Amino acid sequence: MECHTEVYVHNLYGRSVRLDIKAKDSEDKLYDIEVQKGNAGAIPKRARYNGSLLDANITDPGEDFHNVPETVVIFITENDVLGDGLPIYHIERVIRENGKLFDDGTHIIYVNAEINDDTELGRLMHDLKCERVEDMDNKVLANRVDYYKNKTRGIYEWWDDIDEWSLRDIEKGKKQGEQLGLITLICKKLVKGKDIATIALELESEYDEIASICEIAQDFAPEYDIDAIFEAYSKTQVVA
Repeated sequence: MECHTEVYVHNLYGRSVRLDIKAKDSEDKLYDIEVQKGNAGAIPKRARYNGSLLDANITDPGEDFHNVPETVVIFITENDVLGDGLPIYHIERVIRENGKLFDDGTHIIYVNAEINDDTELGRLMHDLKCERVEDMDNKVLANRVDYYKNKTRGIYEWWDDIDEWSLRDIEKGKKQGEQLGLITLICKKLVKGKDIATIALELESEYDEIASICEIAQDFAPEYDIDAIFEAYSKTQVVA
């Protein structure tokens, strides 16, 4: 059995993802466990994409498809993202004509943390949202949280677990934040009808970079969808 946190899964031809938890059980079944506060980060297509990257990174060339392990993507969500009032949702592919399972070994589970009833799952969701370990019901979980959150040795162990990829992710996040801010400022100036040279001068930025962003932004005029422009611009950047 294995369990790792903050695992970066690379996609050479598209968007890479960082998994909150990647685990393997005694039967070699792989798990991606995500904890999501906002609904936008837990839409069904996000679960589908995470599962596809798990599949793409677990097989070797020439390997028999019968040996491909099962994968389980689990989203623990603060809100009832799927909206049917259930504490847990198990999503499987089915054959629509006869209702039988299409047994391809992929599974998606949504856990609704809104429901904190007096069940084992409900009590666990309660504990996950507790700010104080004293309020947690599960003493094993409470002790581990207390160790890593409040005990000096546990805090050092937690920092030791941050590997090179995690540090690179932090730097990448800072760079993306700066780019998103720059794109926002540029779009505000484009709305006012300012040209590239003026924008570069006012923002004290390199002309070529401003020109590149402006060229992409024009495809999204006049609304200038910031997120869409950022995503399109990111695809033009060379990954270090």
